[in-house]
Amino acid sequence: MTEAGWAVLLQAATLAGVFGNWIYIVIVRRSSATRGSIDRVDRHLSETVARVERLEERMNHMPSHGDIAKLHDKINQASGDMREMKGVVQRMAHAIDRMERWMTENSRLDIDK
Repeated sequence: MTEAGWAVLLQAATLAGVFGNWIYIVIVRRSSATRGSIDRVDRHLSETVARVERLEERMNHMPSHGDIAKLHDKINQASGDMREMKGVVQRMAHAIDRMERWMTENSRLDIDK
């Protein structure tokens, strides 16, 4: 191969390299983030941060595990108290029934007169 042939071959390789570089740049630009996509991600992130802040604010006003445990204890205590009251009321009802029965059996009133 002559010098002219080598020169042509070198120019063709240079031209192929330039076109290859151009194709690579086009592909990279398409896959890289654009200003619009960055703005969309930024908006989405801002909305997410706002939602998390609202959620944290709500959670600050919610009862803690300790508060729920205290409430559970109070409910259990109230349940026990209600069981005791049920027993007392049943005994009172039984006593009233016995008094009623005694009063009807020992009634001295003469209604027919």
